[in-house]
This record gives sequence, structure tokens and C-alpha cells, in this order.
Amino acid sequence: MTRSPAPRTSVRRRCTWRRRGEIILSTVPFDIYGTEYQYFSGTSMAVPHVAGAAMLVLSRCALTTAQLKDDLLATVDPIPALNGVVLIRRAAQRGTPRCARASPTSRSPPRRRRKQHNPGLSTSFGINVASTGGFTGAVSFTVSGLPSGATASFAPASVTSPGSTLMTVTPNASVSAGSYPLTITGTSGSLVHTATVTLVISGTTTTTTVAADTNPSIYGGGALFTASVSGSGTVTGTVTFRDGPTTLGSAPIDSSGHATFTTSSLAAGSHAITAAHGGDATFSGSTSAALSQVVNKAPLTVTADNKSRGYGDTNPTLTASFGGFKNGETLATSGVTGAPNLTTTATGNSSVGSYAITVVAGTLASANYTFTFVNRIAVSGGGAADGHRRQQVARLRRCQPDVHGVAQRLQER
Repeated sequence: MTRSPAPRTSVRRRCTWRRRGEIILSTVPFDIYGTEYQYFSGTSMAVPHVAGAAMLVLSRCALTTAQLKDDLLATVDPIPALNGVVLIRRAAQRGTPRCARASPTSRSPPRRRRKQHNPGLSTSFGINVASTGGFTGAVSFTVSGLPSGATASFAPASVTSPGSTLMTVTPNASVSAGSYPLTITGTSGSLVHTATVTLVISGTTTTTTVAADTNPSIYGGGALFTASVSGSGTVTGTVTFRDGPTTLGSAPIDSSGHATFTTSSLAAGSHAITAAHGGDATFSGSTSAALSQVVNKAPLTVTADNKSRGYGDTNPTLTASFGGFKNGETLATSGVTGAPNLTTTATGNSSVGSYAITVVAGTLASANYTFTFVNRIAVSGGGAADGHRRQQVARLRRCQPDVHGVAQRLQER
């Protein structure tokens, strides 16, 4: 990318000076460049470095703005290609900077960095070596504080200031999870400088799978899920079972690496069940692939209630009863809507006897239940003798008037 020159600023005898970043080492996105540091050129690269250098100097020395500028110009590295463009020679001839330090050991401690990863996987730390007070020696590197089973290497092994190296740390699978402070030491002759970083081991990896004892299951019947968690050793901890984003519950891992969970709360339909191991002191967590669990509707029995009435009376109101609700539900709490349709062949003029009461779905509906219907009977009459007499009266009324009195007496009996 080509950057336009920085604007010129008039200073002393109308001389101009500017700072164009030339091969500046900067942090970069690892996922794009495959490294944490890269060299770039351009004014925008130099500005933050110059500002940072100014703040570091002021944090150790009380200088005026003019003195600060003189110190910065006194410690730059001239670039021949910029001769006559950048004003550095006069300042560079001024001698030792007001805030010069004798050795790298007098620097303030750098910001501690943390890296977290799993055993068996390498991680890298970028190390930058900068010149101070005209230092130009070669610096070699060592590191201490590595956990047992971890190794470290530097590439390159030594750097001539200014420069940078990359420390790569590789822990094997036996390294226990935890935080490990590391001390990186740079040595050049009698000069020694240290920097600290933190290596965080999140644990060896695990694999989690989940299975159901019955698939499909029935609403309210209970579904048993078993999670299997495996790793290079004995895995402990807890497994959380989820239906999509909804947490169903959790269970501890037993000595065989299994955790079981039973639920009857799954509604009818299809569910994506996962099991997630939260990790422990040695192992990192893992989540299973989703299991498609199908839950079928439960059967609900709708039974017509038995009814009876006297001969010649009007039919009573026909009703039905429900049986088979799950999870402690009732008709009011089950989500069942609508009402069944009930009919009978018995009428007010029906002879004494039994007549079917038929029940069908009507407007019944439910997300979790299917309906099974049971018919019952309606009894017409007030008992066998009373029914017999009523039938005799009916027949006699159809006879001649001279037998009307007999019919009347039979009716009064």
C-alpha cells in the first residue's frame, strides 16, 4: 500500500522534518498473516511508535517539549535514502541523550502477556529487542518456569538489536492444566534484561457423545440420555444436557466416563439434544454433536359417561371423562382444547332398554396427545315392572273405549 507523505512542519530556520515509518515492526492479525508481528513502512506506522517512545522517555525523565524532541532525534538511526528530507543529522550530533540509560536492565517491566491453549499444541510469543542508549549488541535468549513436559525454542536464537525473535512453547499431553508464569531472559555480554509472560494450559482435550435409550419416545414417558466422555485418562466433572439452547439439567460423570439424565418434559416433536462436558482440573471441555430425539404424542382416552333416565323422559346431558394425562397434568393444564361430540339413539319415545352413547373428536385438539374414544350406554325406563306396565297402558289406549277404564286402572296401579 502506498502512503502519501506526512505534511511538512516549519521549524528553526524554516527547515522541515518528518518521520516516515521505515520497516516498522508491528503486531498483525495472526489469522491473516500467520504470525503475530510483521514489518511495514509508512507514516502511519511510525506515528504510534514515536508517540510511545515519547511517553516512555517522559515516564522516566522530566523534559520540556524541546528537550524531548532533541532526545528522540539524538537516538534515531539515519536512513541514507532520506538524507535531505528528514532533519536528523543536527540532532544526532548533539551527543548523549538527556535520558540515556546505561543498560537494558534499567527499563521498566513490560506488560505481562497471557497465552492459553491445550497440551500437544504449540503457542508462540513474539519478543522485540530495541536499542537503548546506542546499544547494538547481539542478544541471546533463555526461558525459565516451563512446566514439566513443555519445551521452548527461539527463532532466531539470537538477535542483533534492533530485532525480534519468536518463542514457541510446546507442552505435551502430560502437562497438567494451570497457569505458568514464564521468565524470558535476554543476555548480551554482561547486560541482562527479563520479561514475563503467562502460559495457561486449559487441559487435555476430551470427546463427548450422547445417545438415547429410546428413540422415538412418548410424551411424558421419560427419555434417558447417556453422555460418554473420553480422554487420555480418568475424566471427572459434570455434563450439561441441552435441548437446543435450553438447559434440561446436568449430571456428574461416573468412574466409567458416563453421565445419565432422564426427562419427561420434552414436548411432542423433534429435539436437538447435546451434552456438554465443562472440563476439570486436567481436561478441557467438549460438546457432543446434536442428537435428533423424536417425541411422539401420548394417547389420551376419552370415555362417554353412562347415563340413565325414566321411560318417556328427556335425555340427560351427555358428558365424557378423560384419562391418561402425563406429568401431573389435568384437562385444565394439559393444553387440550375444544370438546368431544356425544350422541345417542335413545329418544323420549324409546322403549325401555339400553342405547349406545357414541363419542367422537368433535373440536378436540392437542399438541402432546392423541385421542382414543370409548362409547357407553344410556338406559331408558324406570325398571322392568314399571316399563312393562307403561307398555300395557300404551297398547290398551289404542283399544275400544269400553276398555278405557281398564287402561285407566292399570295406569293408576
